[in-house]
Amino acid sequence: MNIIKSFKLEYSFIKIILSLKKYFISICKLAPYIILSKLGIVSMELIDTIMIGKYSINELAYYGMATAPFIVLLVTTCGLLQG
Repeated sequence: MNIIKSFKLEYSFIKIILSLKKYFISICKLAPYIILSKLGIVSMELIDTIMIGKYSINELAYYGMATAPFIVLLVTTCGLLQG
């Protein structure tokens, strides 16, 4: 009796592992695109900051105040879309 329960438990565990493996593979296929989009956003903000910083210190402060709400909305939206 215990052998049958043990076998059923091992079989269900293997079944769960295989379903997680398929899920993990599908996530890994999407991961490079998510990483590239995040790198694009960060590099865009970095380049904008460098360009404005060379122009004027006051303009850089204005840019920081203007992008703060944008960054919050961007991070929230990306987090909601990714689950």
